[in-house]
Amino acid sequence: MITIFNRSELIVTRSMERFSKVGQALEANGIDYSYRFRDLGVPPPGATLGRFGRGTATIEYKVYVRRKDYDRAKHVTGL
Repeated sequence: MITIFNRSELIVTRSMERFSKVGQALEANGIDYSYRFRDLGVPPPGATLGRFGRGTATIEYKVYVRRKDYDRAKHVTGL
């Protein structure tokens, strides 16, 4: 189980394609990982603005692995 106490951040990206490729490489090599994502395009509470005119890369993906697997994960993902 990956927890906040035993994890290292492997990658931060706004590309869904890159996020997917990293996840596939980790799975193919038997490396456990977890991820979080955050929509950077969400307006603050109370704002009435829409998403018109915003870019498509407004979601930030973070991938975490166990600290002990970090070097191996970097190698298999090509980071």
